[in-house]
Amino acid sequence: MTTSIFGSASKYRPKILIASTSATRESCDGRLTALATKRLAAENAVLTVLNLTEYPLPLYPDRIDVPDDVPLEARSLHKLALRQNGVLLVTTARHGYLPKLLVNAIAWLGAIEAERRQSPERLRPVYALAAVSADGFGVDVAALKMRVSIEIDLKVAFLSTVLVRHACQAFDEAGELRDGRTVAALEHLTMQLVADSQCDAVSG
Repeated sequence: MTTSIFGSASKYRPKILIASTSATRESCDGRLTALATKRLAAENAVLTVLNLTEYPLPLYPDRIDVPDDVPLEARSLHKLALRQNGVLLVTTARHGYLPKLLVNAIAWLGAIEAERRQSPERLRPVYALAAVSADGFGVDVAALKMRVSIEIDLKVAFLSTVLVRHACQAFDEAGELRDGRTVAALEHLTMQLVADSQCDAVSG
C-alpha cells in the first residue's frame, strides 16, 4: 500500500483520507486528485492520500460466511478510514459506471461494517466524491449509485459530489480546471468536507 501524509496531527485539525483510483499523476483523475489535495491542504487539513491501484484487495464475493473470510487488507483499509474525520473518493466514470476497483473497496468496507456492533455514539467519517468522465454519459447515475451504496452499506453521511465532464478538455496545461463553475464546485466540496470533518475532530 502506498500512502502519502501531509500536515502534522493536531487535536482540532480534521484528518481526511483521499482515496484515488488514478494509476498515474498525468491521468485525468490523477490531476483531479492533485487539485483536491492542494485545496484541502490549503484548508489546514491533515491529509492521507491512498492510491487504490496499489492496494491489493481481492474480488468481493457474493457473501461472507464468517469474519475470518474478510482479508487482512480489507480490515486495514477499514481501520484507516475509521481513523479519519472525512474521506474523499476521487475516480473516473465511463459509460455510466465507476471503476470496479472502487466499487470492490466499498463492498469490502460495507461487509466489515455490517459485522460490527452499531452504536449511535461511534463517530464515522463523512464521505464525498469527485469524478471525471471523458464522455459525460451516465456519470450522474454512477455517482448516485455510489452515494446510495455508501449511505446504506457504510451507514455514514455523504456530503456532495463534483463531476468533471469531458475530462480531456477540462484541464489546462498547468493541471488546473478550465471551467469556472467546476472550480467553484470543487472549492465548495473541499470546504464542506473540511467543515464537517472539523466538527467531528472537535467532538472526538
